[in-house]
Amino acid sequence: MSRLVTLLIVVAIIVIAPAVVMSWQLSNGVQRDLRTRDASVRVMSGPIGIVTGRISRLRLDAEHATVEGVTVSQIRVTLRDVNLDTRRALRGQLVIRRTGGGSASIVVDEAALQRYLAEQREVRNARVHLDDGIATITGTVNVLNSSLEVGLRARLEVARGRDIVLRVEHIGIGGVALPPDLGNALATAVNPLVTAPQQPIPIRFTSVVVDNGRAVIAGEPAR
Repeated sequence: MSRLVTLLIVVAIIVIAPAVVMSWQLSNGVQRDLRTRDASVRVMSGPIGIVTGRISRLRLDAEHATVEGVTVSQIRVTLRDVNLDTRRALRGQLVIRRTGGGSASIVVDEAALQRYLAEQREVRNARVHLDDGIATITGTVNVLNSSLEVGLRARLEVARGRDIVLRVEHIGIGGVALPPDLGNALATAVNPLVTAPQQPIPIRFTSVVVDNGRAVIAGEPAR
Protein backbone atom coordinates (compact mmCIF):
# COMPACT_ATOMS: atom_id res chain seq x y z
CA MET A 1 0.00 0.00 0.00
CA SER A 2 1.42 3.34 -1.01
CA ARG A 3 2.07 6.10 1.49
CA LEU A 4 -0.54 8.26 -0.26
CA VAL A 5 -3.26 5.64 0.17
CA THR A 6 -2.29 5.15 3.81
CA LEU A 7 -2.40 8.89 4.38
CA LEU A 8 -5.83 9.16 2.76
CA ILE A 9 -7.16 6.37 4.97
CA VAL A 10 -5.81 8.05 8.09
CA VAL A 11 -7.33 11.38 7.08
CA ALA A 12 -10.68 9.71 6.34
CA ILE A 13 -10.68 8.08 9.79
CA ILE A 14 -9.86 11.40 11.47
CA VAL A 15 -12.67 13.14 9.59
CA ILE A 16 -15.31 10.44 9.98
CA ALA A 17 -14.57 8.94 13.40
CA PRO A 18 -15.91 11.80 15.61
CA ALA A 19 -19.32 11.75 13.89
CA VAL A 20 -19.47 7.96 14.12
CA VAL A 21 -18.67 7.98 17.83
CA MET A 22 -21.23 10.69 18.58
CA SER A 23 -23.89 8.92 16.48
CA TRP A 24 -23.25 5.68 18.38
CA GLN A 25 -23.49 7.35 21.77
CA LEU A 26 -26.66 9.24 20.87
CA SER A 27 -28.25 6.09 19.44
CA ASN A 28 -27.73 4.31 22.76
CA GLY A 29 -29.21 7.24 24.65
CA VAL A 30 -32.26 7.52 22.38
CA GLN A 31 -32.94 3.79 22.66
CA ARG A 32 -33.06 4.25 26.42
CA ASP A 33 -35.20 7.41 26.31
CA LEU A 34 -37.73 5.97 23.86
CA ARG A 35 -37.69 2.53 25.47
CA THR A 36 -36.88 0.67 22.29
CA ARG A 37 -34.03 -1.41 20.93
CA ASP A 38 -34.70 -0.25 17.40
CA ALA A 39 -33.54 3.38 17.29
CA SER A 40 -30.64 5.20 15.73
CA VAL A 41 -29.27 8.71 15.49
CA ARG A 42 -26.99 9.84 12.71
CA VAL A 43 -25.09 13.10 12.86
CA MET A 44 -23.44 14.54 9.77
CA SER A 45 -20.66 17.01 10.42
CA GLY A 46 -16.93 17.42 10.23
CA PRO A 47 -14.64 17.08 13.28
CA ILE A 48 -14.74 20.82 14.03
CA GLY A 49 -18.54 20.75 13.95
CA ILE A 50 -18.56 17.79 16.34
CA VAL A 51 -16.28 19.61 18.79
CA THR A 52 -18.29 22.84 18.67
CA GLY A 53 -21.70 21.14 18.59
CA ARG A 54 -22.61 22.62 15.21
CA ILE A 55 -24.15 19.77 13.23
CA SER A 56 -25.15 20.30 9.62
CA ARG A 57 -27.71 17.49 9.67
CA LEU A 58 -29.13 15.12 12.29
CA ARG A 59 -31.54 12.25 11.74
CA LEU A 60 -33.39 10.15 14.31
CA ASP A 61 -35.16 6.93 13.33
CA ALA A 62 -37.03 4.63 15.72
CA GLU A 63 -39.50 1.77 15.55
CA HIS A 64 -41.89 0.59 18.28
CA ALA A 65 -40.93 3.48 20.54
CA THR A 66 -42.77 5.01 23.48
CA VAL A 67 -43.72 8.67 23.06
CA GLU A 68 -45.44 10.35 26.00
CA GLY A 69 -46.98 7.06 27.12
CA VAL A 70 -48.09 5.86 23.68
CA THR A 71 -46.26 3.17 21.72
CA VAL A 72 -45.76 4.44 18.17
CA SER A 73 -44.99 2.26 15.19
CA GLN A 74 -42.46 4.69 13.79
CA ILE A 75 -40.86 8.04 14.45
CA ARG A 76 -38.65 9.93 12.01
CA VAL A 77 -37.04 13.30 12.69
CA THR A 78 -34.66 15.16 10.39
CA LEU A 79 -33.00 18.37 11.55
CA ARG A 80 -30.67 20.79 9.80
CA ASP A 81 -28.23 23.38 11.15
CA VAL A 82 -28.33 21.91 14.64
CA ASN A 83 -26.57 23.34 17.67
CA LEU A 84 -26.36 20.72 20.41
CA ASP A 85 -24.61 20.22 23.75
CA THR A 86 -21.47 18.30 22.76
CA ARG A 87 -20.45 17.16 26.23
CA ARG A 88 -23.84 15.71 26.97
CA ALA A 89 -24.07 14.22 23.45
CA LEU A 90 -20.87 12.25 24.06
CA ARG A 91 -22.56 10.84 27.18
CA GLY A 92 -25.56 9.76 25.08
CA GLN A 93 -27.84 12.69 25.94
CA LEU A 94 -29.44 14.42 22.97
CA VAL A 95 -29.91 18.06 23.98
CA ILE A 96 -30.86 20.44 21.16
CA ARG A 97 -29.99 24.06 21.85
CA ARG A 98 -31.14 25.40 18.51
CA THR A 99 -32.06 24.18 15.05
CA GLY A 100 -32.50 25.80 11.68
CA GLY A 101 -35.57 23.67 10.91
CA GLY A 102 -36.54 20.20 9.85
CA SER A 103 -39.41 17.74 9.72
CA ALA A 104 -40.92 14.96 11.81
CA SER A 105 -43.30 12.07 11.27
CA ILE A 106 -44.94 9.81 13.86
CA VAL A 107 -47.07 6.79 12.95
CA VAL A 108 -49.57 5.34 15.44
CA ASP A 109 -51.60 2.23 14.62
CA GLU A 110 -54.94 0.93 15.87
CA ALA A 111 -53.45 -1.59 18.29
CA ALA A 112 -51.38 1.07 20.05
CA LEU A 113 -54.39 3.33 20.56
CA GLN A 114 -56.45 0.39 21.85
CA ARG A 115 -53.78 -0.39 24.46
CA TYR A 116 -53.51 3.27 25.43
CA LEU A 117 -57.27 3.65 25.90
CA ALA A 118 -57.47 0.44 27.91
CA GLU A 119 -54.43 1.02 30.11
CA GLN A 120 -54.37 4.79 30.55
CA ARG A 121 -58.00 5.85 30.03
CA GLU A 122 -59.71 2.78 31.51
CA VAL A 123 -61.85 2.02 28.46
CA ARG A 124 -62.52 -1.70 28.76
CA ASN A 125 -62.68 -3.87 25.64
CA ALA A 126 -61.46 -0.87 23.64
CA ARG A 127 -61.56 -1.30 19.87
CA VAL A 128 -60.20 1.27 17.44
CA HIS A 129 -60.60 1.41 13.69
CA LEU A 130 -58.74 4.04 11.66
CA ASP A 131 -59.71 4.58 8.03
CA ASP A 132 -60.77 7.22 5.51
CA GLY A 133 -60.11 10.12 7.89
CA ILE A 134 -62.28 8.69 10.67
CA ALA A 135 -61.52 7.04 14.00
CA THR A 136 -64.20 4.61 15.18
CA ILE A 137 -63.93 3.67 18.85
CA THR A 138 -66.03 1.23 20.87
CA GLY A 139 -65.70 0.03 24.43
CA THR A 140 -67.14 0.01 27.91
CA VAL A 141 -66.83 2.76 30.50
CA ASN A 142 -68.04 3.23 34.05
CA VAL A 143 -70.54 6.05 34.58
CA LEU A 144 -72.02 6.57 38.07
CA ASN A 145 -71.15 3.01 39.10
CA SER A 146 -72.76 1.64 35.93
CA SER A 147 -71.00 -0.05 33.04
CA LEU A 148 -72.12 1.37 29.70
CA GLU A 149 -71.29 0.53 26.10
CA VAL A 150 -69.87 3.49 24.20
CA GLY A 151 -69.38 3.93 20.47
CA LEU A 152 -68.19 6.99 18.63
CA ARG A 153 -66.94 8.22 15.28
CA ALA A 154 -64.58 11.14 15.26
CA ARG A 155 -61.93 12.92 13.29
CA LEU A 156 -58.42 13.33 14.63
CA GLU A 157 -57.21 16.92 14.78
CA VAL A 158 -54.17 18.83 15.96
CA ALA A 159 -54.82 21.02 19.00
CA ARG A 160 -52.38 23.77 20.01
CA GLY A 161 -49.63 22.11 18.02
CA ARG A 162 -49.00 19.60 20.79
CA ASP A 163 -52.00 17.23 20.99
CA ILE A 164 -53.93 14.88 18.72
CA VAL A 165 -57.55 14.97 19.85
CA LEU A 166 -60.91 13.47 18.90
CA ARG A 167 -63.51 15.74 17.32
CA VAL A 168 -66.71 13.74 17.72
CA GLU A 169 -69.18 13.46 14.83
CA HIS A 170 -71.37 10.76 16.36
CA ILE A 171 -71.54 9.20 19.82
CA GLY A 172 -73.83 6.68 21.45
CA ILE A 173 -73.84 5.59 25.10
CA GLY A 174 -75.88 2.60 26.18
CA GLY A 175 -77.56 2.59 22.80
CA VAL A 176 -78.68 6.21 23.06
CA ALA A 177 -77.39 8.72 20.50
CA LEU A 178 -76.09 11.97 22.01
CA PRO A 179 -75.51 15.39 20.40
CA PRO A 180 -71.95 15.77 19.01
CA ASP A 181 -71.30 18.78 21.28
CA LEU A 182 -72.02 16.65 24.32
CA GLY A 183 -69.88 13.93 22.79
CA ASN A 184 -66.95 16.34 22.52
CA ALA A 185 -67.43 17.30 26.16
CA LEU A 186 -67.35 13.64 27.16
CA ALA A 187 -64.34 13.00 24.90
CA THR A 188 -62.20 15.14 27.22
CA ALA A 189 -61.94 11.98 29.32
CA VAL A 190 -59.84 10.33 26.61
CA ASN A 191 -58.26 13.36 24.94
CA PRO A 192 -55.51 13.82 24.03
CA LEU A 193 -54.82 10.53 22.29
CA VAL A 194 -51.24 11.51 21.43
CA THR A 195 -49.06 14.26 22.87
CA ALA A 196 -46.08 15.71 21.01
CA PRO A 197 -42.78 14.53 22.47
CA GLN A 198 -40.61 16.97 24.37
CA GLN A 199 -37.70 14.54 24.70
CA PRO A 200 -35.29 13.79 23.18
CA ILE A 201 -36.36 16.29 20.47
CA PRO A 202 -39.22 18.73 21.10
CA ILE A 203 -41.77 18.38 18.30
CA ARG A 204 -44.69 20.56 17.22
CA PHE A 205 -47.51 18.77 15.40
CA THR A 206 -48.78 20.33 12.16
CA SER A 207 -51.22 17.80 10.64
CA VAL A 208 -52.58 14.27 10.89
CA VAL A 209 -53.84 11.86 8.22
CA VAL A 210 -55.97 8.84 9.16
CA ASP A 211 -56.16 5.90 6.76
CA ASN A 212 -55.50 2.17 6.38
CA GLY A 213 -55.40 1.40 10.09
CA ARG A 214 -53.02 4.13 11.17
CA ALA A 215 -52.65 7.80 11.95
CA VAL A 216 -49.68 9.53 10.35
CA ILE A 217 -48.79 12.69 12.25
CA ALA A 218 -46.57 15.29 10.61
CA GLY A 219 -44.61 17.84 12.57
CA GLU A 220 -41.59 20.06 12.88
CA PRO A 221 -39.04 20.85 15.58
CA ALA A 222 -40.48 23.10 18.26
CA ARG A 223 -38.63 26.38 18.75
